[in-house]
Formats: sequence, C-alpha cells, structure tokens
Amino acid sequence: MKKPRTSRVELYFTLTFTVSALCLLALVAGTLLPVVREYRVINLTDEVVYVTPLLHSNGDQQANEEETTDTPARLAGVYFAVLSQFASFSGPALPALNPKDLPVPPKGSRAIYIDYEDLKQEDGAQVLLVRSAGGQYRYLEADFWEQDRISSLDRLAPATGTMLAAHERASAGLICWLLPLICLALTFLFPVLLIRETRNRRREKRIQAEAAGLPG
Repeated sequence: MKKPRTSRVELYFTLTFTVSALCLLALVAGTLLPVVREYRVINLTDEVVYVTPLLHSNGDQQANEEETTDTPARLAGVYFAVLSQFASFSGPALPALNPKDLPVPPKGSRAIYIDYEDLKQEDGAQVLLVRSAGGQYRYLEADFWEQDRISSLDRLAPATGTMLAAHERASAGLICWLLPLICLALTFLFPVLLIRETRNRRREKRIQAEAAGLPG
C-alpha cells in the first residue's frame, strides 16, 4: 500500500532538522572557525617559478639514497607534507583548489593563505619547494610566518626525494572540496524537498476540495 503524502512531509521535516542542521553546523564550523594567515613569496628572478609550501610531518622517517650533499644534514630523510591552504584570506575559509605548484610571476609576488593551526603546531622544518619553468625542483628553508624571497634559482639546493614524494602525494583539484560540497548539498536538499512536498500536499487538498464542491 502506498504511503500517504503526509508521511513524506514528516520524513523530510525530520531530515531537515537533523541531517541538514548537522551539515549546516559542520559547514559553518569548517569555514568560519579556521584562522587564516597570509604568507607571501617574492620572486626576484626573471622567470616564473612554481612554489609548494612543505612542513615537517610526523610520518615515518625514511633515509633517501638520492639525497644530495647540498642538503643540510638535519633535512636529510625528513618526512614532509604539503602545508594546508585556503582559497582566500577572508571567510568563508574554503580549501584551496590546488595546494602545489603555485605560479609566482617574474619580478612579482604571490600571497598564499595557510592554516594557522597547522603552522602553530609544527616546530620542525619549513621548506618552500620551487620548480623552475624547465621543470627542475629546488628548495629553500622558509619562514611561513612572514615571507620569503627567491633571488636566484641557481643558489637553491636541489630538492630531496622526500620533498618530491610529498609533492606527489598532495591532492589537487576538487577533491579537497568534496566534503564541503556534500555538506552544502545536504544542507539545502531536505528543506527544498520539504517545501516541495508541502506545496504538493496543499495543492492536492485544494483539488480534492474543489472536486467535492467545498471551499479550498
């Protein structure tokens, strides 16, 4: 037997004040509570460079046979991860679409909006991975609290294997937006269904009343 329309109204009403409400709370907390800090990269060279901010990670420490002699001993084998970033400085704090290979124009600069909490909790190495237009990866020890200048690519040490591994692991594109998009969709889905079902129910009652010759 087909369930009456009122059961759908009650179902959507319940889902609106449970699932949609929780998704809205998660969306607000996830986009308004994070503290965003601006870090700036200044490119003093005559070519565009592509930068990726890396932080020391608590992952397994792995020695890498490809480490060069130019690498400081304290960075040899350090496990890195790409620093969390946001799309803008002001709210809502949505994740950056692409956290790596960020272009910095020649004789120009670029602001990178980073997660203050991630930076505050990390007391290890801070490294800016720099890719030249020719595809070579180098690095400089960075200060993500303020700014860094790239004056010459030739003066930078070649990137280590663990730095390149962190770069490869970093996800780009809409993957980081998946959870916010799901929360946003569920926030509006059930209220919209509730409104539509309520209107349909009222329209059916009006049609039935008109058919019976009663006032709507």
